[in-house]
Amino acid sequence: MGIAQMGRAWSGVSGAGGVAEFAEPLCELKGRTDRGYAALAARGGVSGSAPHRYCSGASVPGDYEVIARFGKACGASGEELLEPHRRWVLADAERKRAVSRAPAAVSAARTGATAASADPAAPAVSDGETGSGLVRAAPTPLSPCSPVAAHPPPRAGSCCRRPRRSTDPQTYPQRNPQRNPQTYPQTKETKTTMTVTRTRTRLGALLGGAVLATTGVLTAQSAVAAPSVPPAADAPSAVAVTKLSHSDAANRLRAAGVSWTSSGGCSDRNTPTCTSFEQINLTTVQGAGTLKQASGCALTITGGTETGHASGTYSHWNGYKLDFSPTSCLSNYITGTFSNIGPRPGDGAQQYKSGSGNIYARESNHWDVTYYNCGGC
Repeated sequence: MGIAQMGRAWSGVSGAGGVAEFAEPLCELKGRTDRGYAALAARGGVSGSAPHRYCSGASVPGDYEVIARFGKACGASGEELLEPHRRWVLADAERKRAVSRAPAAVSAARTGATAASADPAAPAVSDGETGSGLVRAAPTPLSPCSPVAAHPPPRAGSCCRRPRRSTDPQTYPQRNPQRNPQTYPQTKETKTTMTVTRTRTRLGALLGGAVLATTGVLTAQSAVAAPSVPPAADAPSAVAVTKLSHSDAANRLRAAGVSWTSSGGCSDRNTPTCTSFEQINLTTVQGAGTLKQASGCALTITGGTETGHASGTYSHWNGYKLDFSPTSCLSNYITGTFSNIGPRPGDGAQQYKSGSGNIYARESNHWDVTYYNCGGC
C-alpha cells in the first residue's frame, strides 16, 4: 500500500490531529499482523498493555521510537510510517496542551462550584447555549475506541474491540493447560521444542552462581547445545530468539554488504575450519548490518556458529557471536565510538560496549562481537 493510499485509508476522523486520529493507523497496522499485543509490546520495549492503549486512543507515547518499532513489528515500510509519525506529532502536541491546561481547568471547576453554591437561583446553562453572559463549551469528543464515547461501536474486526472471554468451564476448562494433560495432551515433540523459562535461582545455578538481572528464557535446544559459563561484561538476560538457516543468513548478510571467509572454504557447522551461519540469531545478523551501515567500513566475517569456539550461553554455537577481520577502519570506529569497559576475564581481551549493550572484544587476530540485540536496527 502506497503512502497516498494509506493517507486516504486513515483519514476517517476529521480535524487537525488528535488522539483519535493517532490511533487509526495503529489499528490498521495491527490488523495486518497476527502478532498479539504482548508480542508487539516486547518488540516495542513497552509494557504489555501499552500497545492496546495506543490502538484504542487511550494514551499517546512520549517517544516516537515506540511507534516506529511497533510499525516495523507489524511489517510497515519506512514510507508507510510517515503518516503515523505525522499523527503522533499532532497527538503529542495535543497531549502536552492538555497537560498544561489541566491545572487551570481544575481551578476553574472549583471556582464554578463555589459560585454555584453561593447562588442557587442561577439558571442552568445547557451545552452550547448562553445564559447570563456564560457559555458552557461542548464536551470534547472521546476516542472512537473508548467504551463510553459518543460514537458508533468499532467496526467488526477492529483492533480496539476485545472479545469477552466466556466463563463457561466447558468452553475454557482451565487457564493452565499444562495442569490438565487429558484436555491438552503434550507429545514428545512438543516437549522438545517448547520454550523453557528459567527463574533467577535456576539460572544462577546453571551459570555457576552468576545471577542475571531478570528472568531469562532459553530454548531447549540452546540449553542442551553447550555447557554454560558466566556471561562477560554485564550481559543482559537471555530472551527468546529467532533462528536462521545458513542460506537465509547468508542472503541477509550479502544484501547488507557484509562478506565472509573461511580457512576451509566451507560452511559445515560441525567443521571448525568452516564459517557457518546455521542456527544464528536474527538479531546477530541484523547487528552486523547495523555495524556496516554505522561504520561505513568493509566488514569480513571470519567466524560464525561453527564448532571450535568457546562454549557458553552467549556463544558462537548458540548464535550470539560473530568474528570480524580487524581492519584499521573497523578498529578505529569501535575504539573511537564505543566505551572501553576494561579487559575480559580469562584472556584479557580489551572490551568495548556500544550504546545498545553489545560487546566488542579485541582478540589477537579478530574482533569478537557479542550481539544481545540488533544494535538499533
